[in-house]
Amino acid sequence: MLKIGTCQTKEDKEAFAIVSVPLSEVRDLDFANDANKVLASTVKKLENGTITQNERRFVTKLLEDLIFFVADAPNNGQEVLDVVVIKPNRERQKLMREQNILAQ
Repeated sequence: MLKIGTCQTKEDKEAFAIVSVPLSEVRDLDFANDANKVLASTVKKLENGTITQNERRFVTKLLEDLIFFVADAPNNGQEVLDVVVIKPNRERQKLMREQNILAQ
């Protein structure tokens, strides 16, 4: 467990720092957020029985992209089930959990 301590003699500007985030992390977060929204919408449509064939194809493609995303492997047109994950990207796994993608 971590604790945050404060000091009465320090100013706020000394307590925090603004650091730039790499563009790749921003893209990963955007992809995870968008995937979560699409999956949540699809779950509702599946529950209501109002999903179209095109939406099913789109969600299937999204799920394939999520596998490549976690595997940190480029999608070169190979079958997604043939992908061998040697070293999964733990940060991307964590991001998917934080964005509730796995809950969908």
